[in-house]
This record gives sequence, C-alpha cells and structure tokens, in this order.
Amino acid sequence: MSNMKRVLGSRAALALATWVAYVLAFIPLYGLLGAIVPALAILPAVVTGWALGMRAGLLAGLLIFPLNMLLTTLVTGTVWGMMTPGGLLGSVLMVLLGAVVGRLRDLGEQVKRELAERKRAEEELRRHRDHLEELAGERTAELRKINEELHEEIAERKRAEKALKELVKQTEQAKEEWESTADSLPELICLVDSRGCIVRANRTVETWNLGRVEDVKGRGVHELLHPGCTGVSCALDSRWKQAWEEAMRGRPAQCEAYDEVL
Repeated sequence: MSNMKRVLGSRAALALATWVAYVLAFIPLYGLLGAIVPALAILPAVVTGWALGMRAGLLAGLLIFPLNMLLTTLVTGTVWGMMTPGGLLGSVLMVLLGAVVGRLRDLGEQVKRELAERKRAEEELRRHRDHLEELAGERTAELRKINEELHEEIAERKRAEKALKELVKQTEQAKEEWESTADSLPELICLVDSRGCIVRANRTVETWNLGRVEDVKGRGVHELLHPGCTGVSCALDSRWKQAWEEAMRGRPAQCEAYDEVL
C-alpha cells in the first residue's frame, strides 16, 4: 500500500511539473512560435492522463481551453485568439486525447492488477497443490507402512498357526505313542493332576479288573486301588500320601509293599 502511494505521488508530481513547465514556457515560446504554442498543451494533458488515469486526463483536457485563453490574453491582450474554429476543435481534441490516454492507462493498470491477482492465485493454488501432494505422499507412506505391518502380522499369524498345528500334531502323536507304550506295559501306570486325581491310566486297570480306562478319570489312586477303604489304618494310603508329598516337592518317591487286596 505504501509503495502504491509513493508511485501515485511521483506520478502526480510529474503531471504537476509538466503543467508548471508549460505555463512558464508559454510566454517565451509564444514570442518565437506564435499561435501554435497553445497546441503544446497536449503534452501536460497526455502526461496527466498517463500518470493519473482517465478522470484526471479528462479534467486536464477541460482545463486546457480556459488556461490557454488566460495565457493568450496575457501575451496578446485579447481572448479572441482561442475562439477560432481551429482553437475550439483543438481544445475538444485535447479533451478527448487526455481522456483516451487516461482510459488506456486505467486499462493497463487493470490488466496489471488482474495479472498480479492471477499470479497470486496461481501461486496460492500451487502452494495448496504442493501441500496436498505432500499430505498425499505422507498418507501413502503411512498406508504403505500399515499395509506392510498387516502383511507381516498375517504372515506371523500364519507361522504361529502352522507352529500350533505342528505342536498339536506332535502332542497327539506323543499322546498316542505314550498310550501305546503305557498300554503295553504290565504295570499299572497313572497320570495324576495337582489334586492327586487320575487324568489317564493304562490298560492294566482293566487287566486288574479295577474298571475301564474311561471310568477311572477323576478318581484318586487310593480310591482306585482300594475301593471302599476308609484309609484310617491303610498302609497304601499312608505311603501314597508320603509319595505324593515328595512329588509335590519335586522329588521322586519309591516304595515296595505287599498288599493283600491287590
């Protein structure tokens, strides 16, 4: 805004200087060139229109005729020198010329403003486009990273599922091998949980007529071997409890005894 004010001030000063120069040079030049000098008023009219626009140029053209009449009267002592058809036509042409030059100047300034505005709009559009491209690039990179992480997670889950299936398969195979091996032994073999209840027993249970393999699950060892025994003075129950306590401490326990029931 301040730059525009300085430019307008400079142009106004130029126009004013042109008028002052014309007025100061009128009398000397009139003595040399005669009646053609008033036609030189076209210069300040054109300069004013070019510097300040159509309105100022039109006003300058309108002021030329009375100014020339005043100056001519000062030089010749009569006002009739400007009242000739040529003088009147010249004054009209100067008004039109000042207005046309001013209008051309206004159109030029308007074109400059529109070009500047278009340039600012294009620059703003370019910045927005660059910003959107940057955001799109960041979002694309983020989505690509998320996609890679998802693929990695899926692959990890597939590997985990495969490992789990393999573990289940190995567990089933180990279970079958254990059952096959345990069932082939003549001794009674039982797996018990932390409460001392039977989880699995081999086929010797059926050989010893203690029940079916499927039915002994959840029963205690003493209950299986001595059904109906209260265990008050039962040696098997006492030794089983001692062995169980050792096993719970992580130590092995072993004993031999003759049992009349078995």
